[in-house]
Amino acid sequence: MDINGHGAIGDVKYSILEPKKFFGIHNKGSVEWILLDGRAITGSQLANEGVVAIPDARGMFIRSLDMGRFQTKGDGTGDPDWQIRNVVEPQSDEFRSHNHSLNFEPTTGLPTGGGETNFANEPFGRTLKLQTVPVGGQETRPKNIALYLYLRIN
Repeated sequence: MDINGHGAIGDVKYSILEPKKFFGIHNKGSVEWILLDGRAITGSQLANEGVVAIPDARGMFIRSLDMGRFQTKGDGTGDPDWQIRNVVEPQSDEFRSHNHSLNFEPTTGLPTGGGETNFANEPFGRTLKLQTVPVGGQETRPKNIALYLYLRIN
């Protein structure tokens, strides 16, 4: 039940307001919002609804529960783990399977940083091991903005 526009038990809100200011505006009377930070909610109205634990969503992307889209759409969108996922259950990171190929003529050589490597004198059957140079940062992520994420528990 939404009390005075403060949202219903279990509602989630994104906000640009820092916690102290958000709580000062929204936590009135019996209405209680908390950060979605993995804390215990024992004794709250939300816990009485059967929610026994909340995840720590700080720094994580939120994904809507698939509810069969992956299977029914058949276009590769959605969550391939949809049959085993539950609400508020974390999902580990993953990098979609893919490959890279390298095509070259061993007799003409490979262009390298300003020079050329000539494989014309290499014996047949020799395995050449080529490796790409690592690029990137500490994680794979889309462009994003950071917001506070709050959950109403009372």
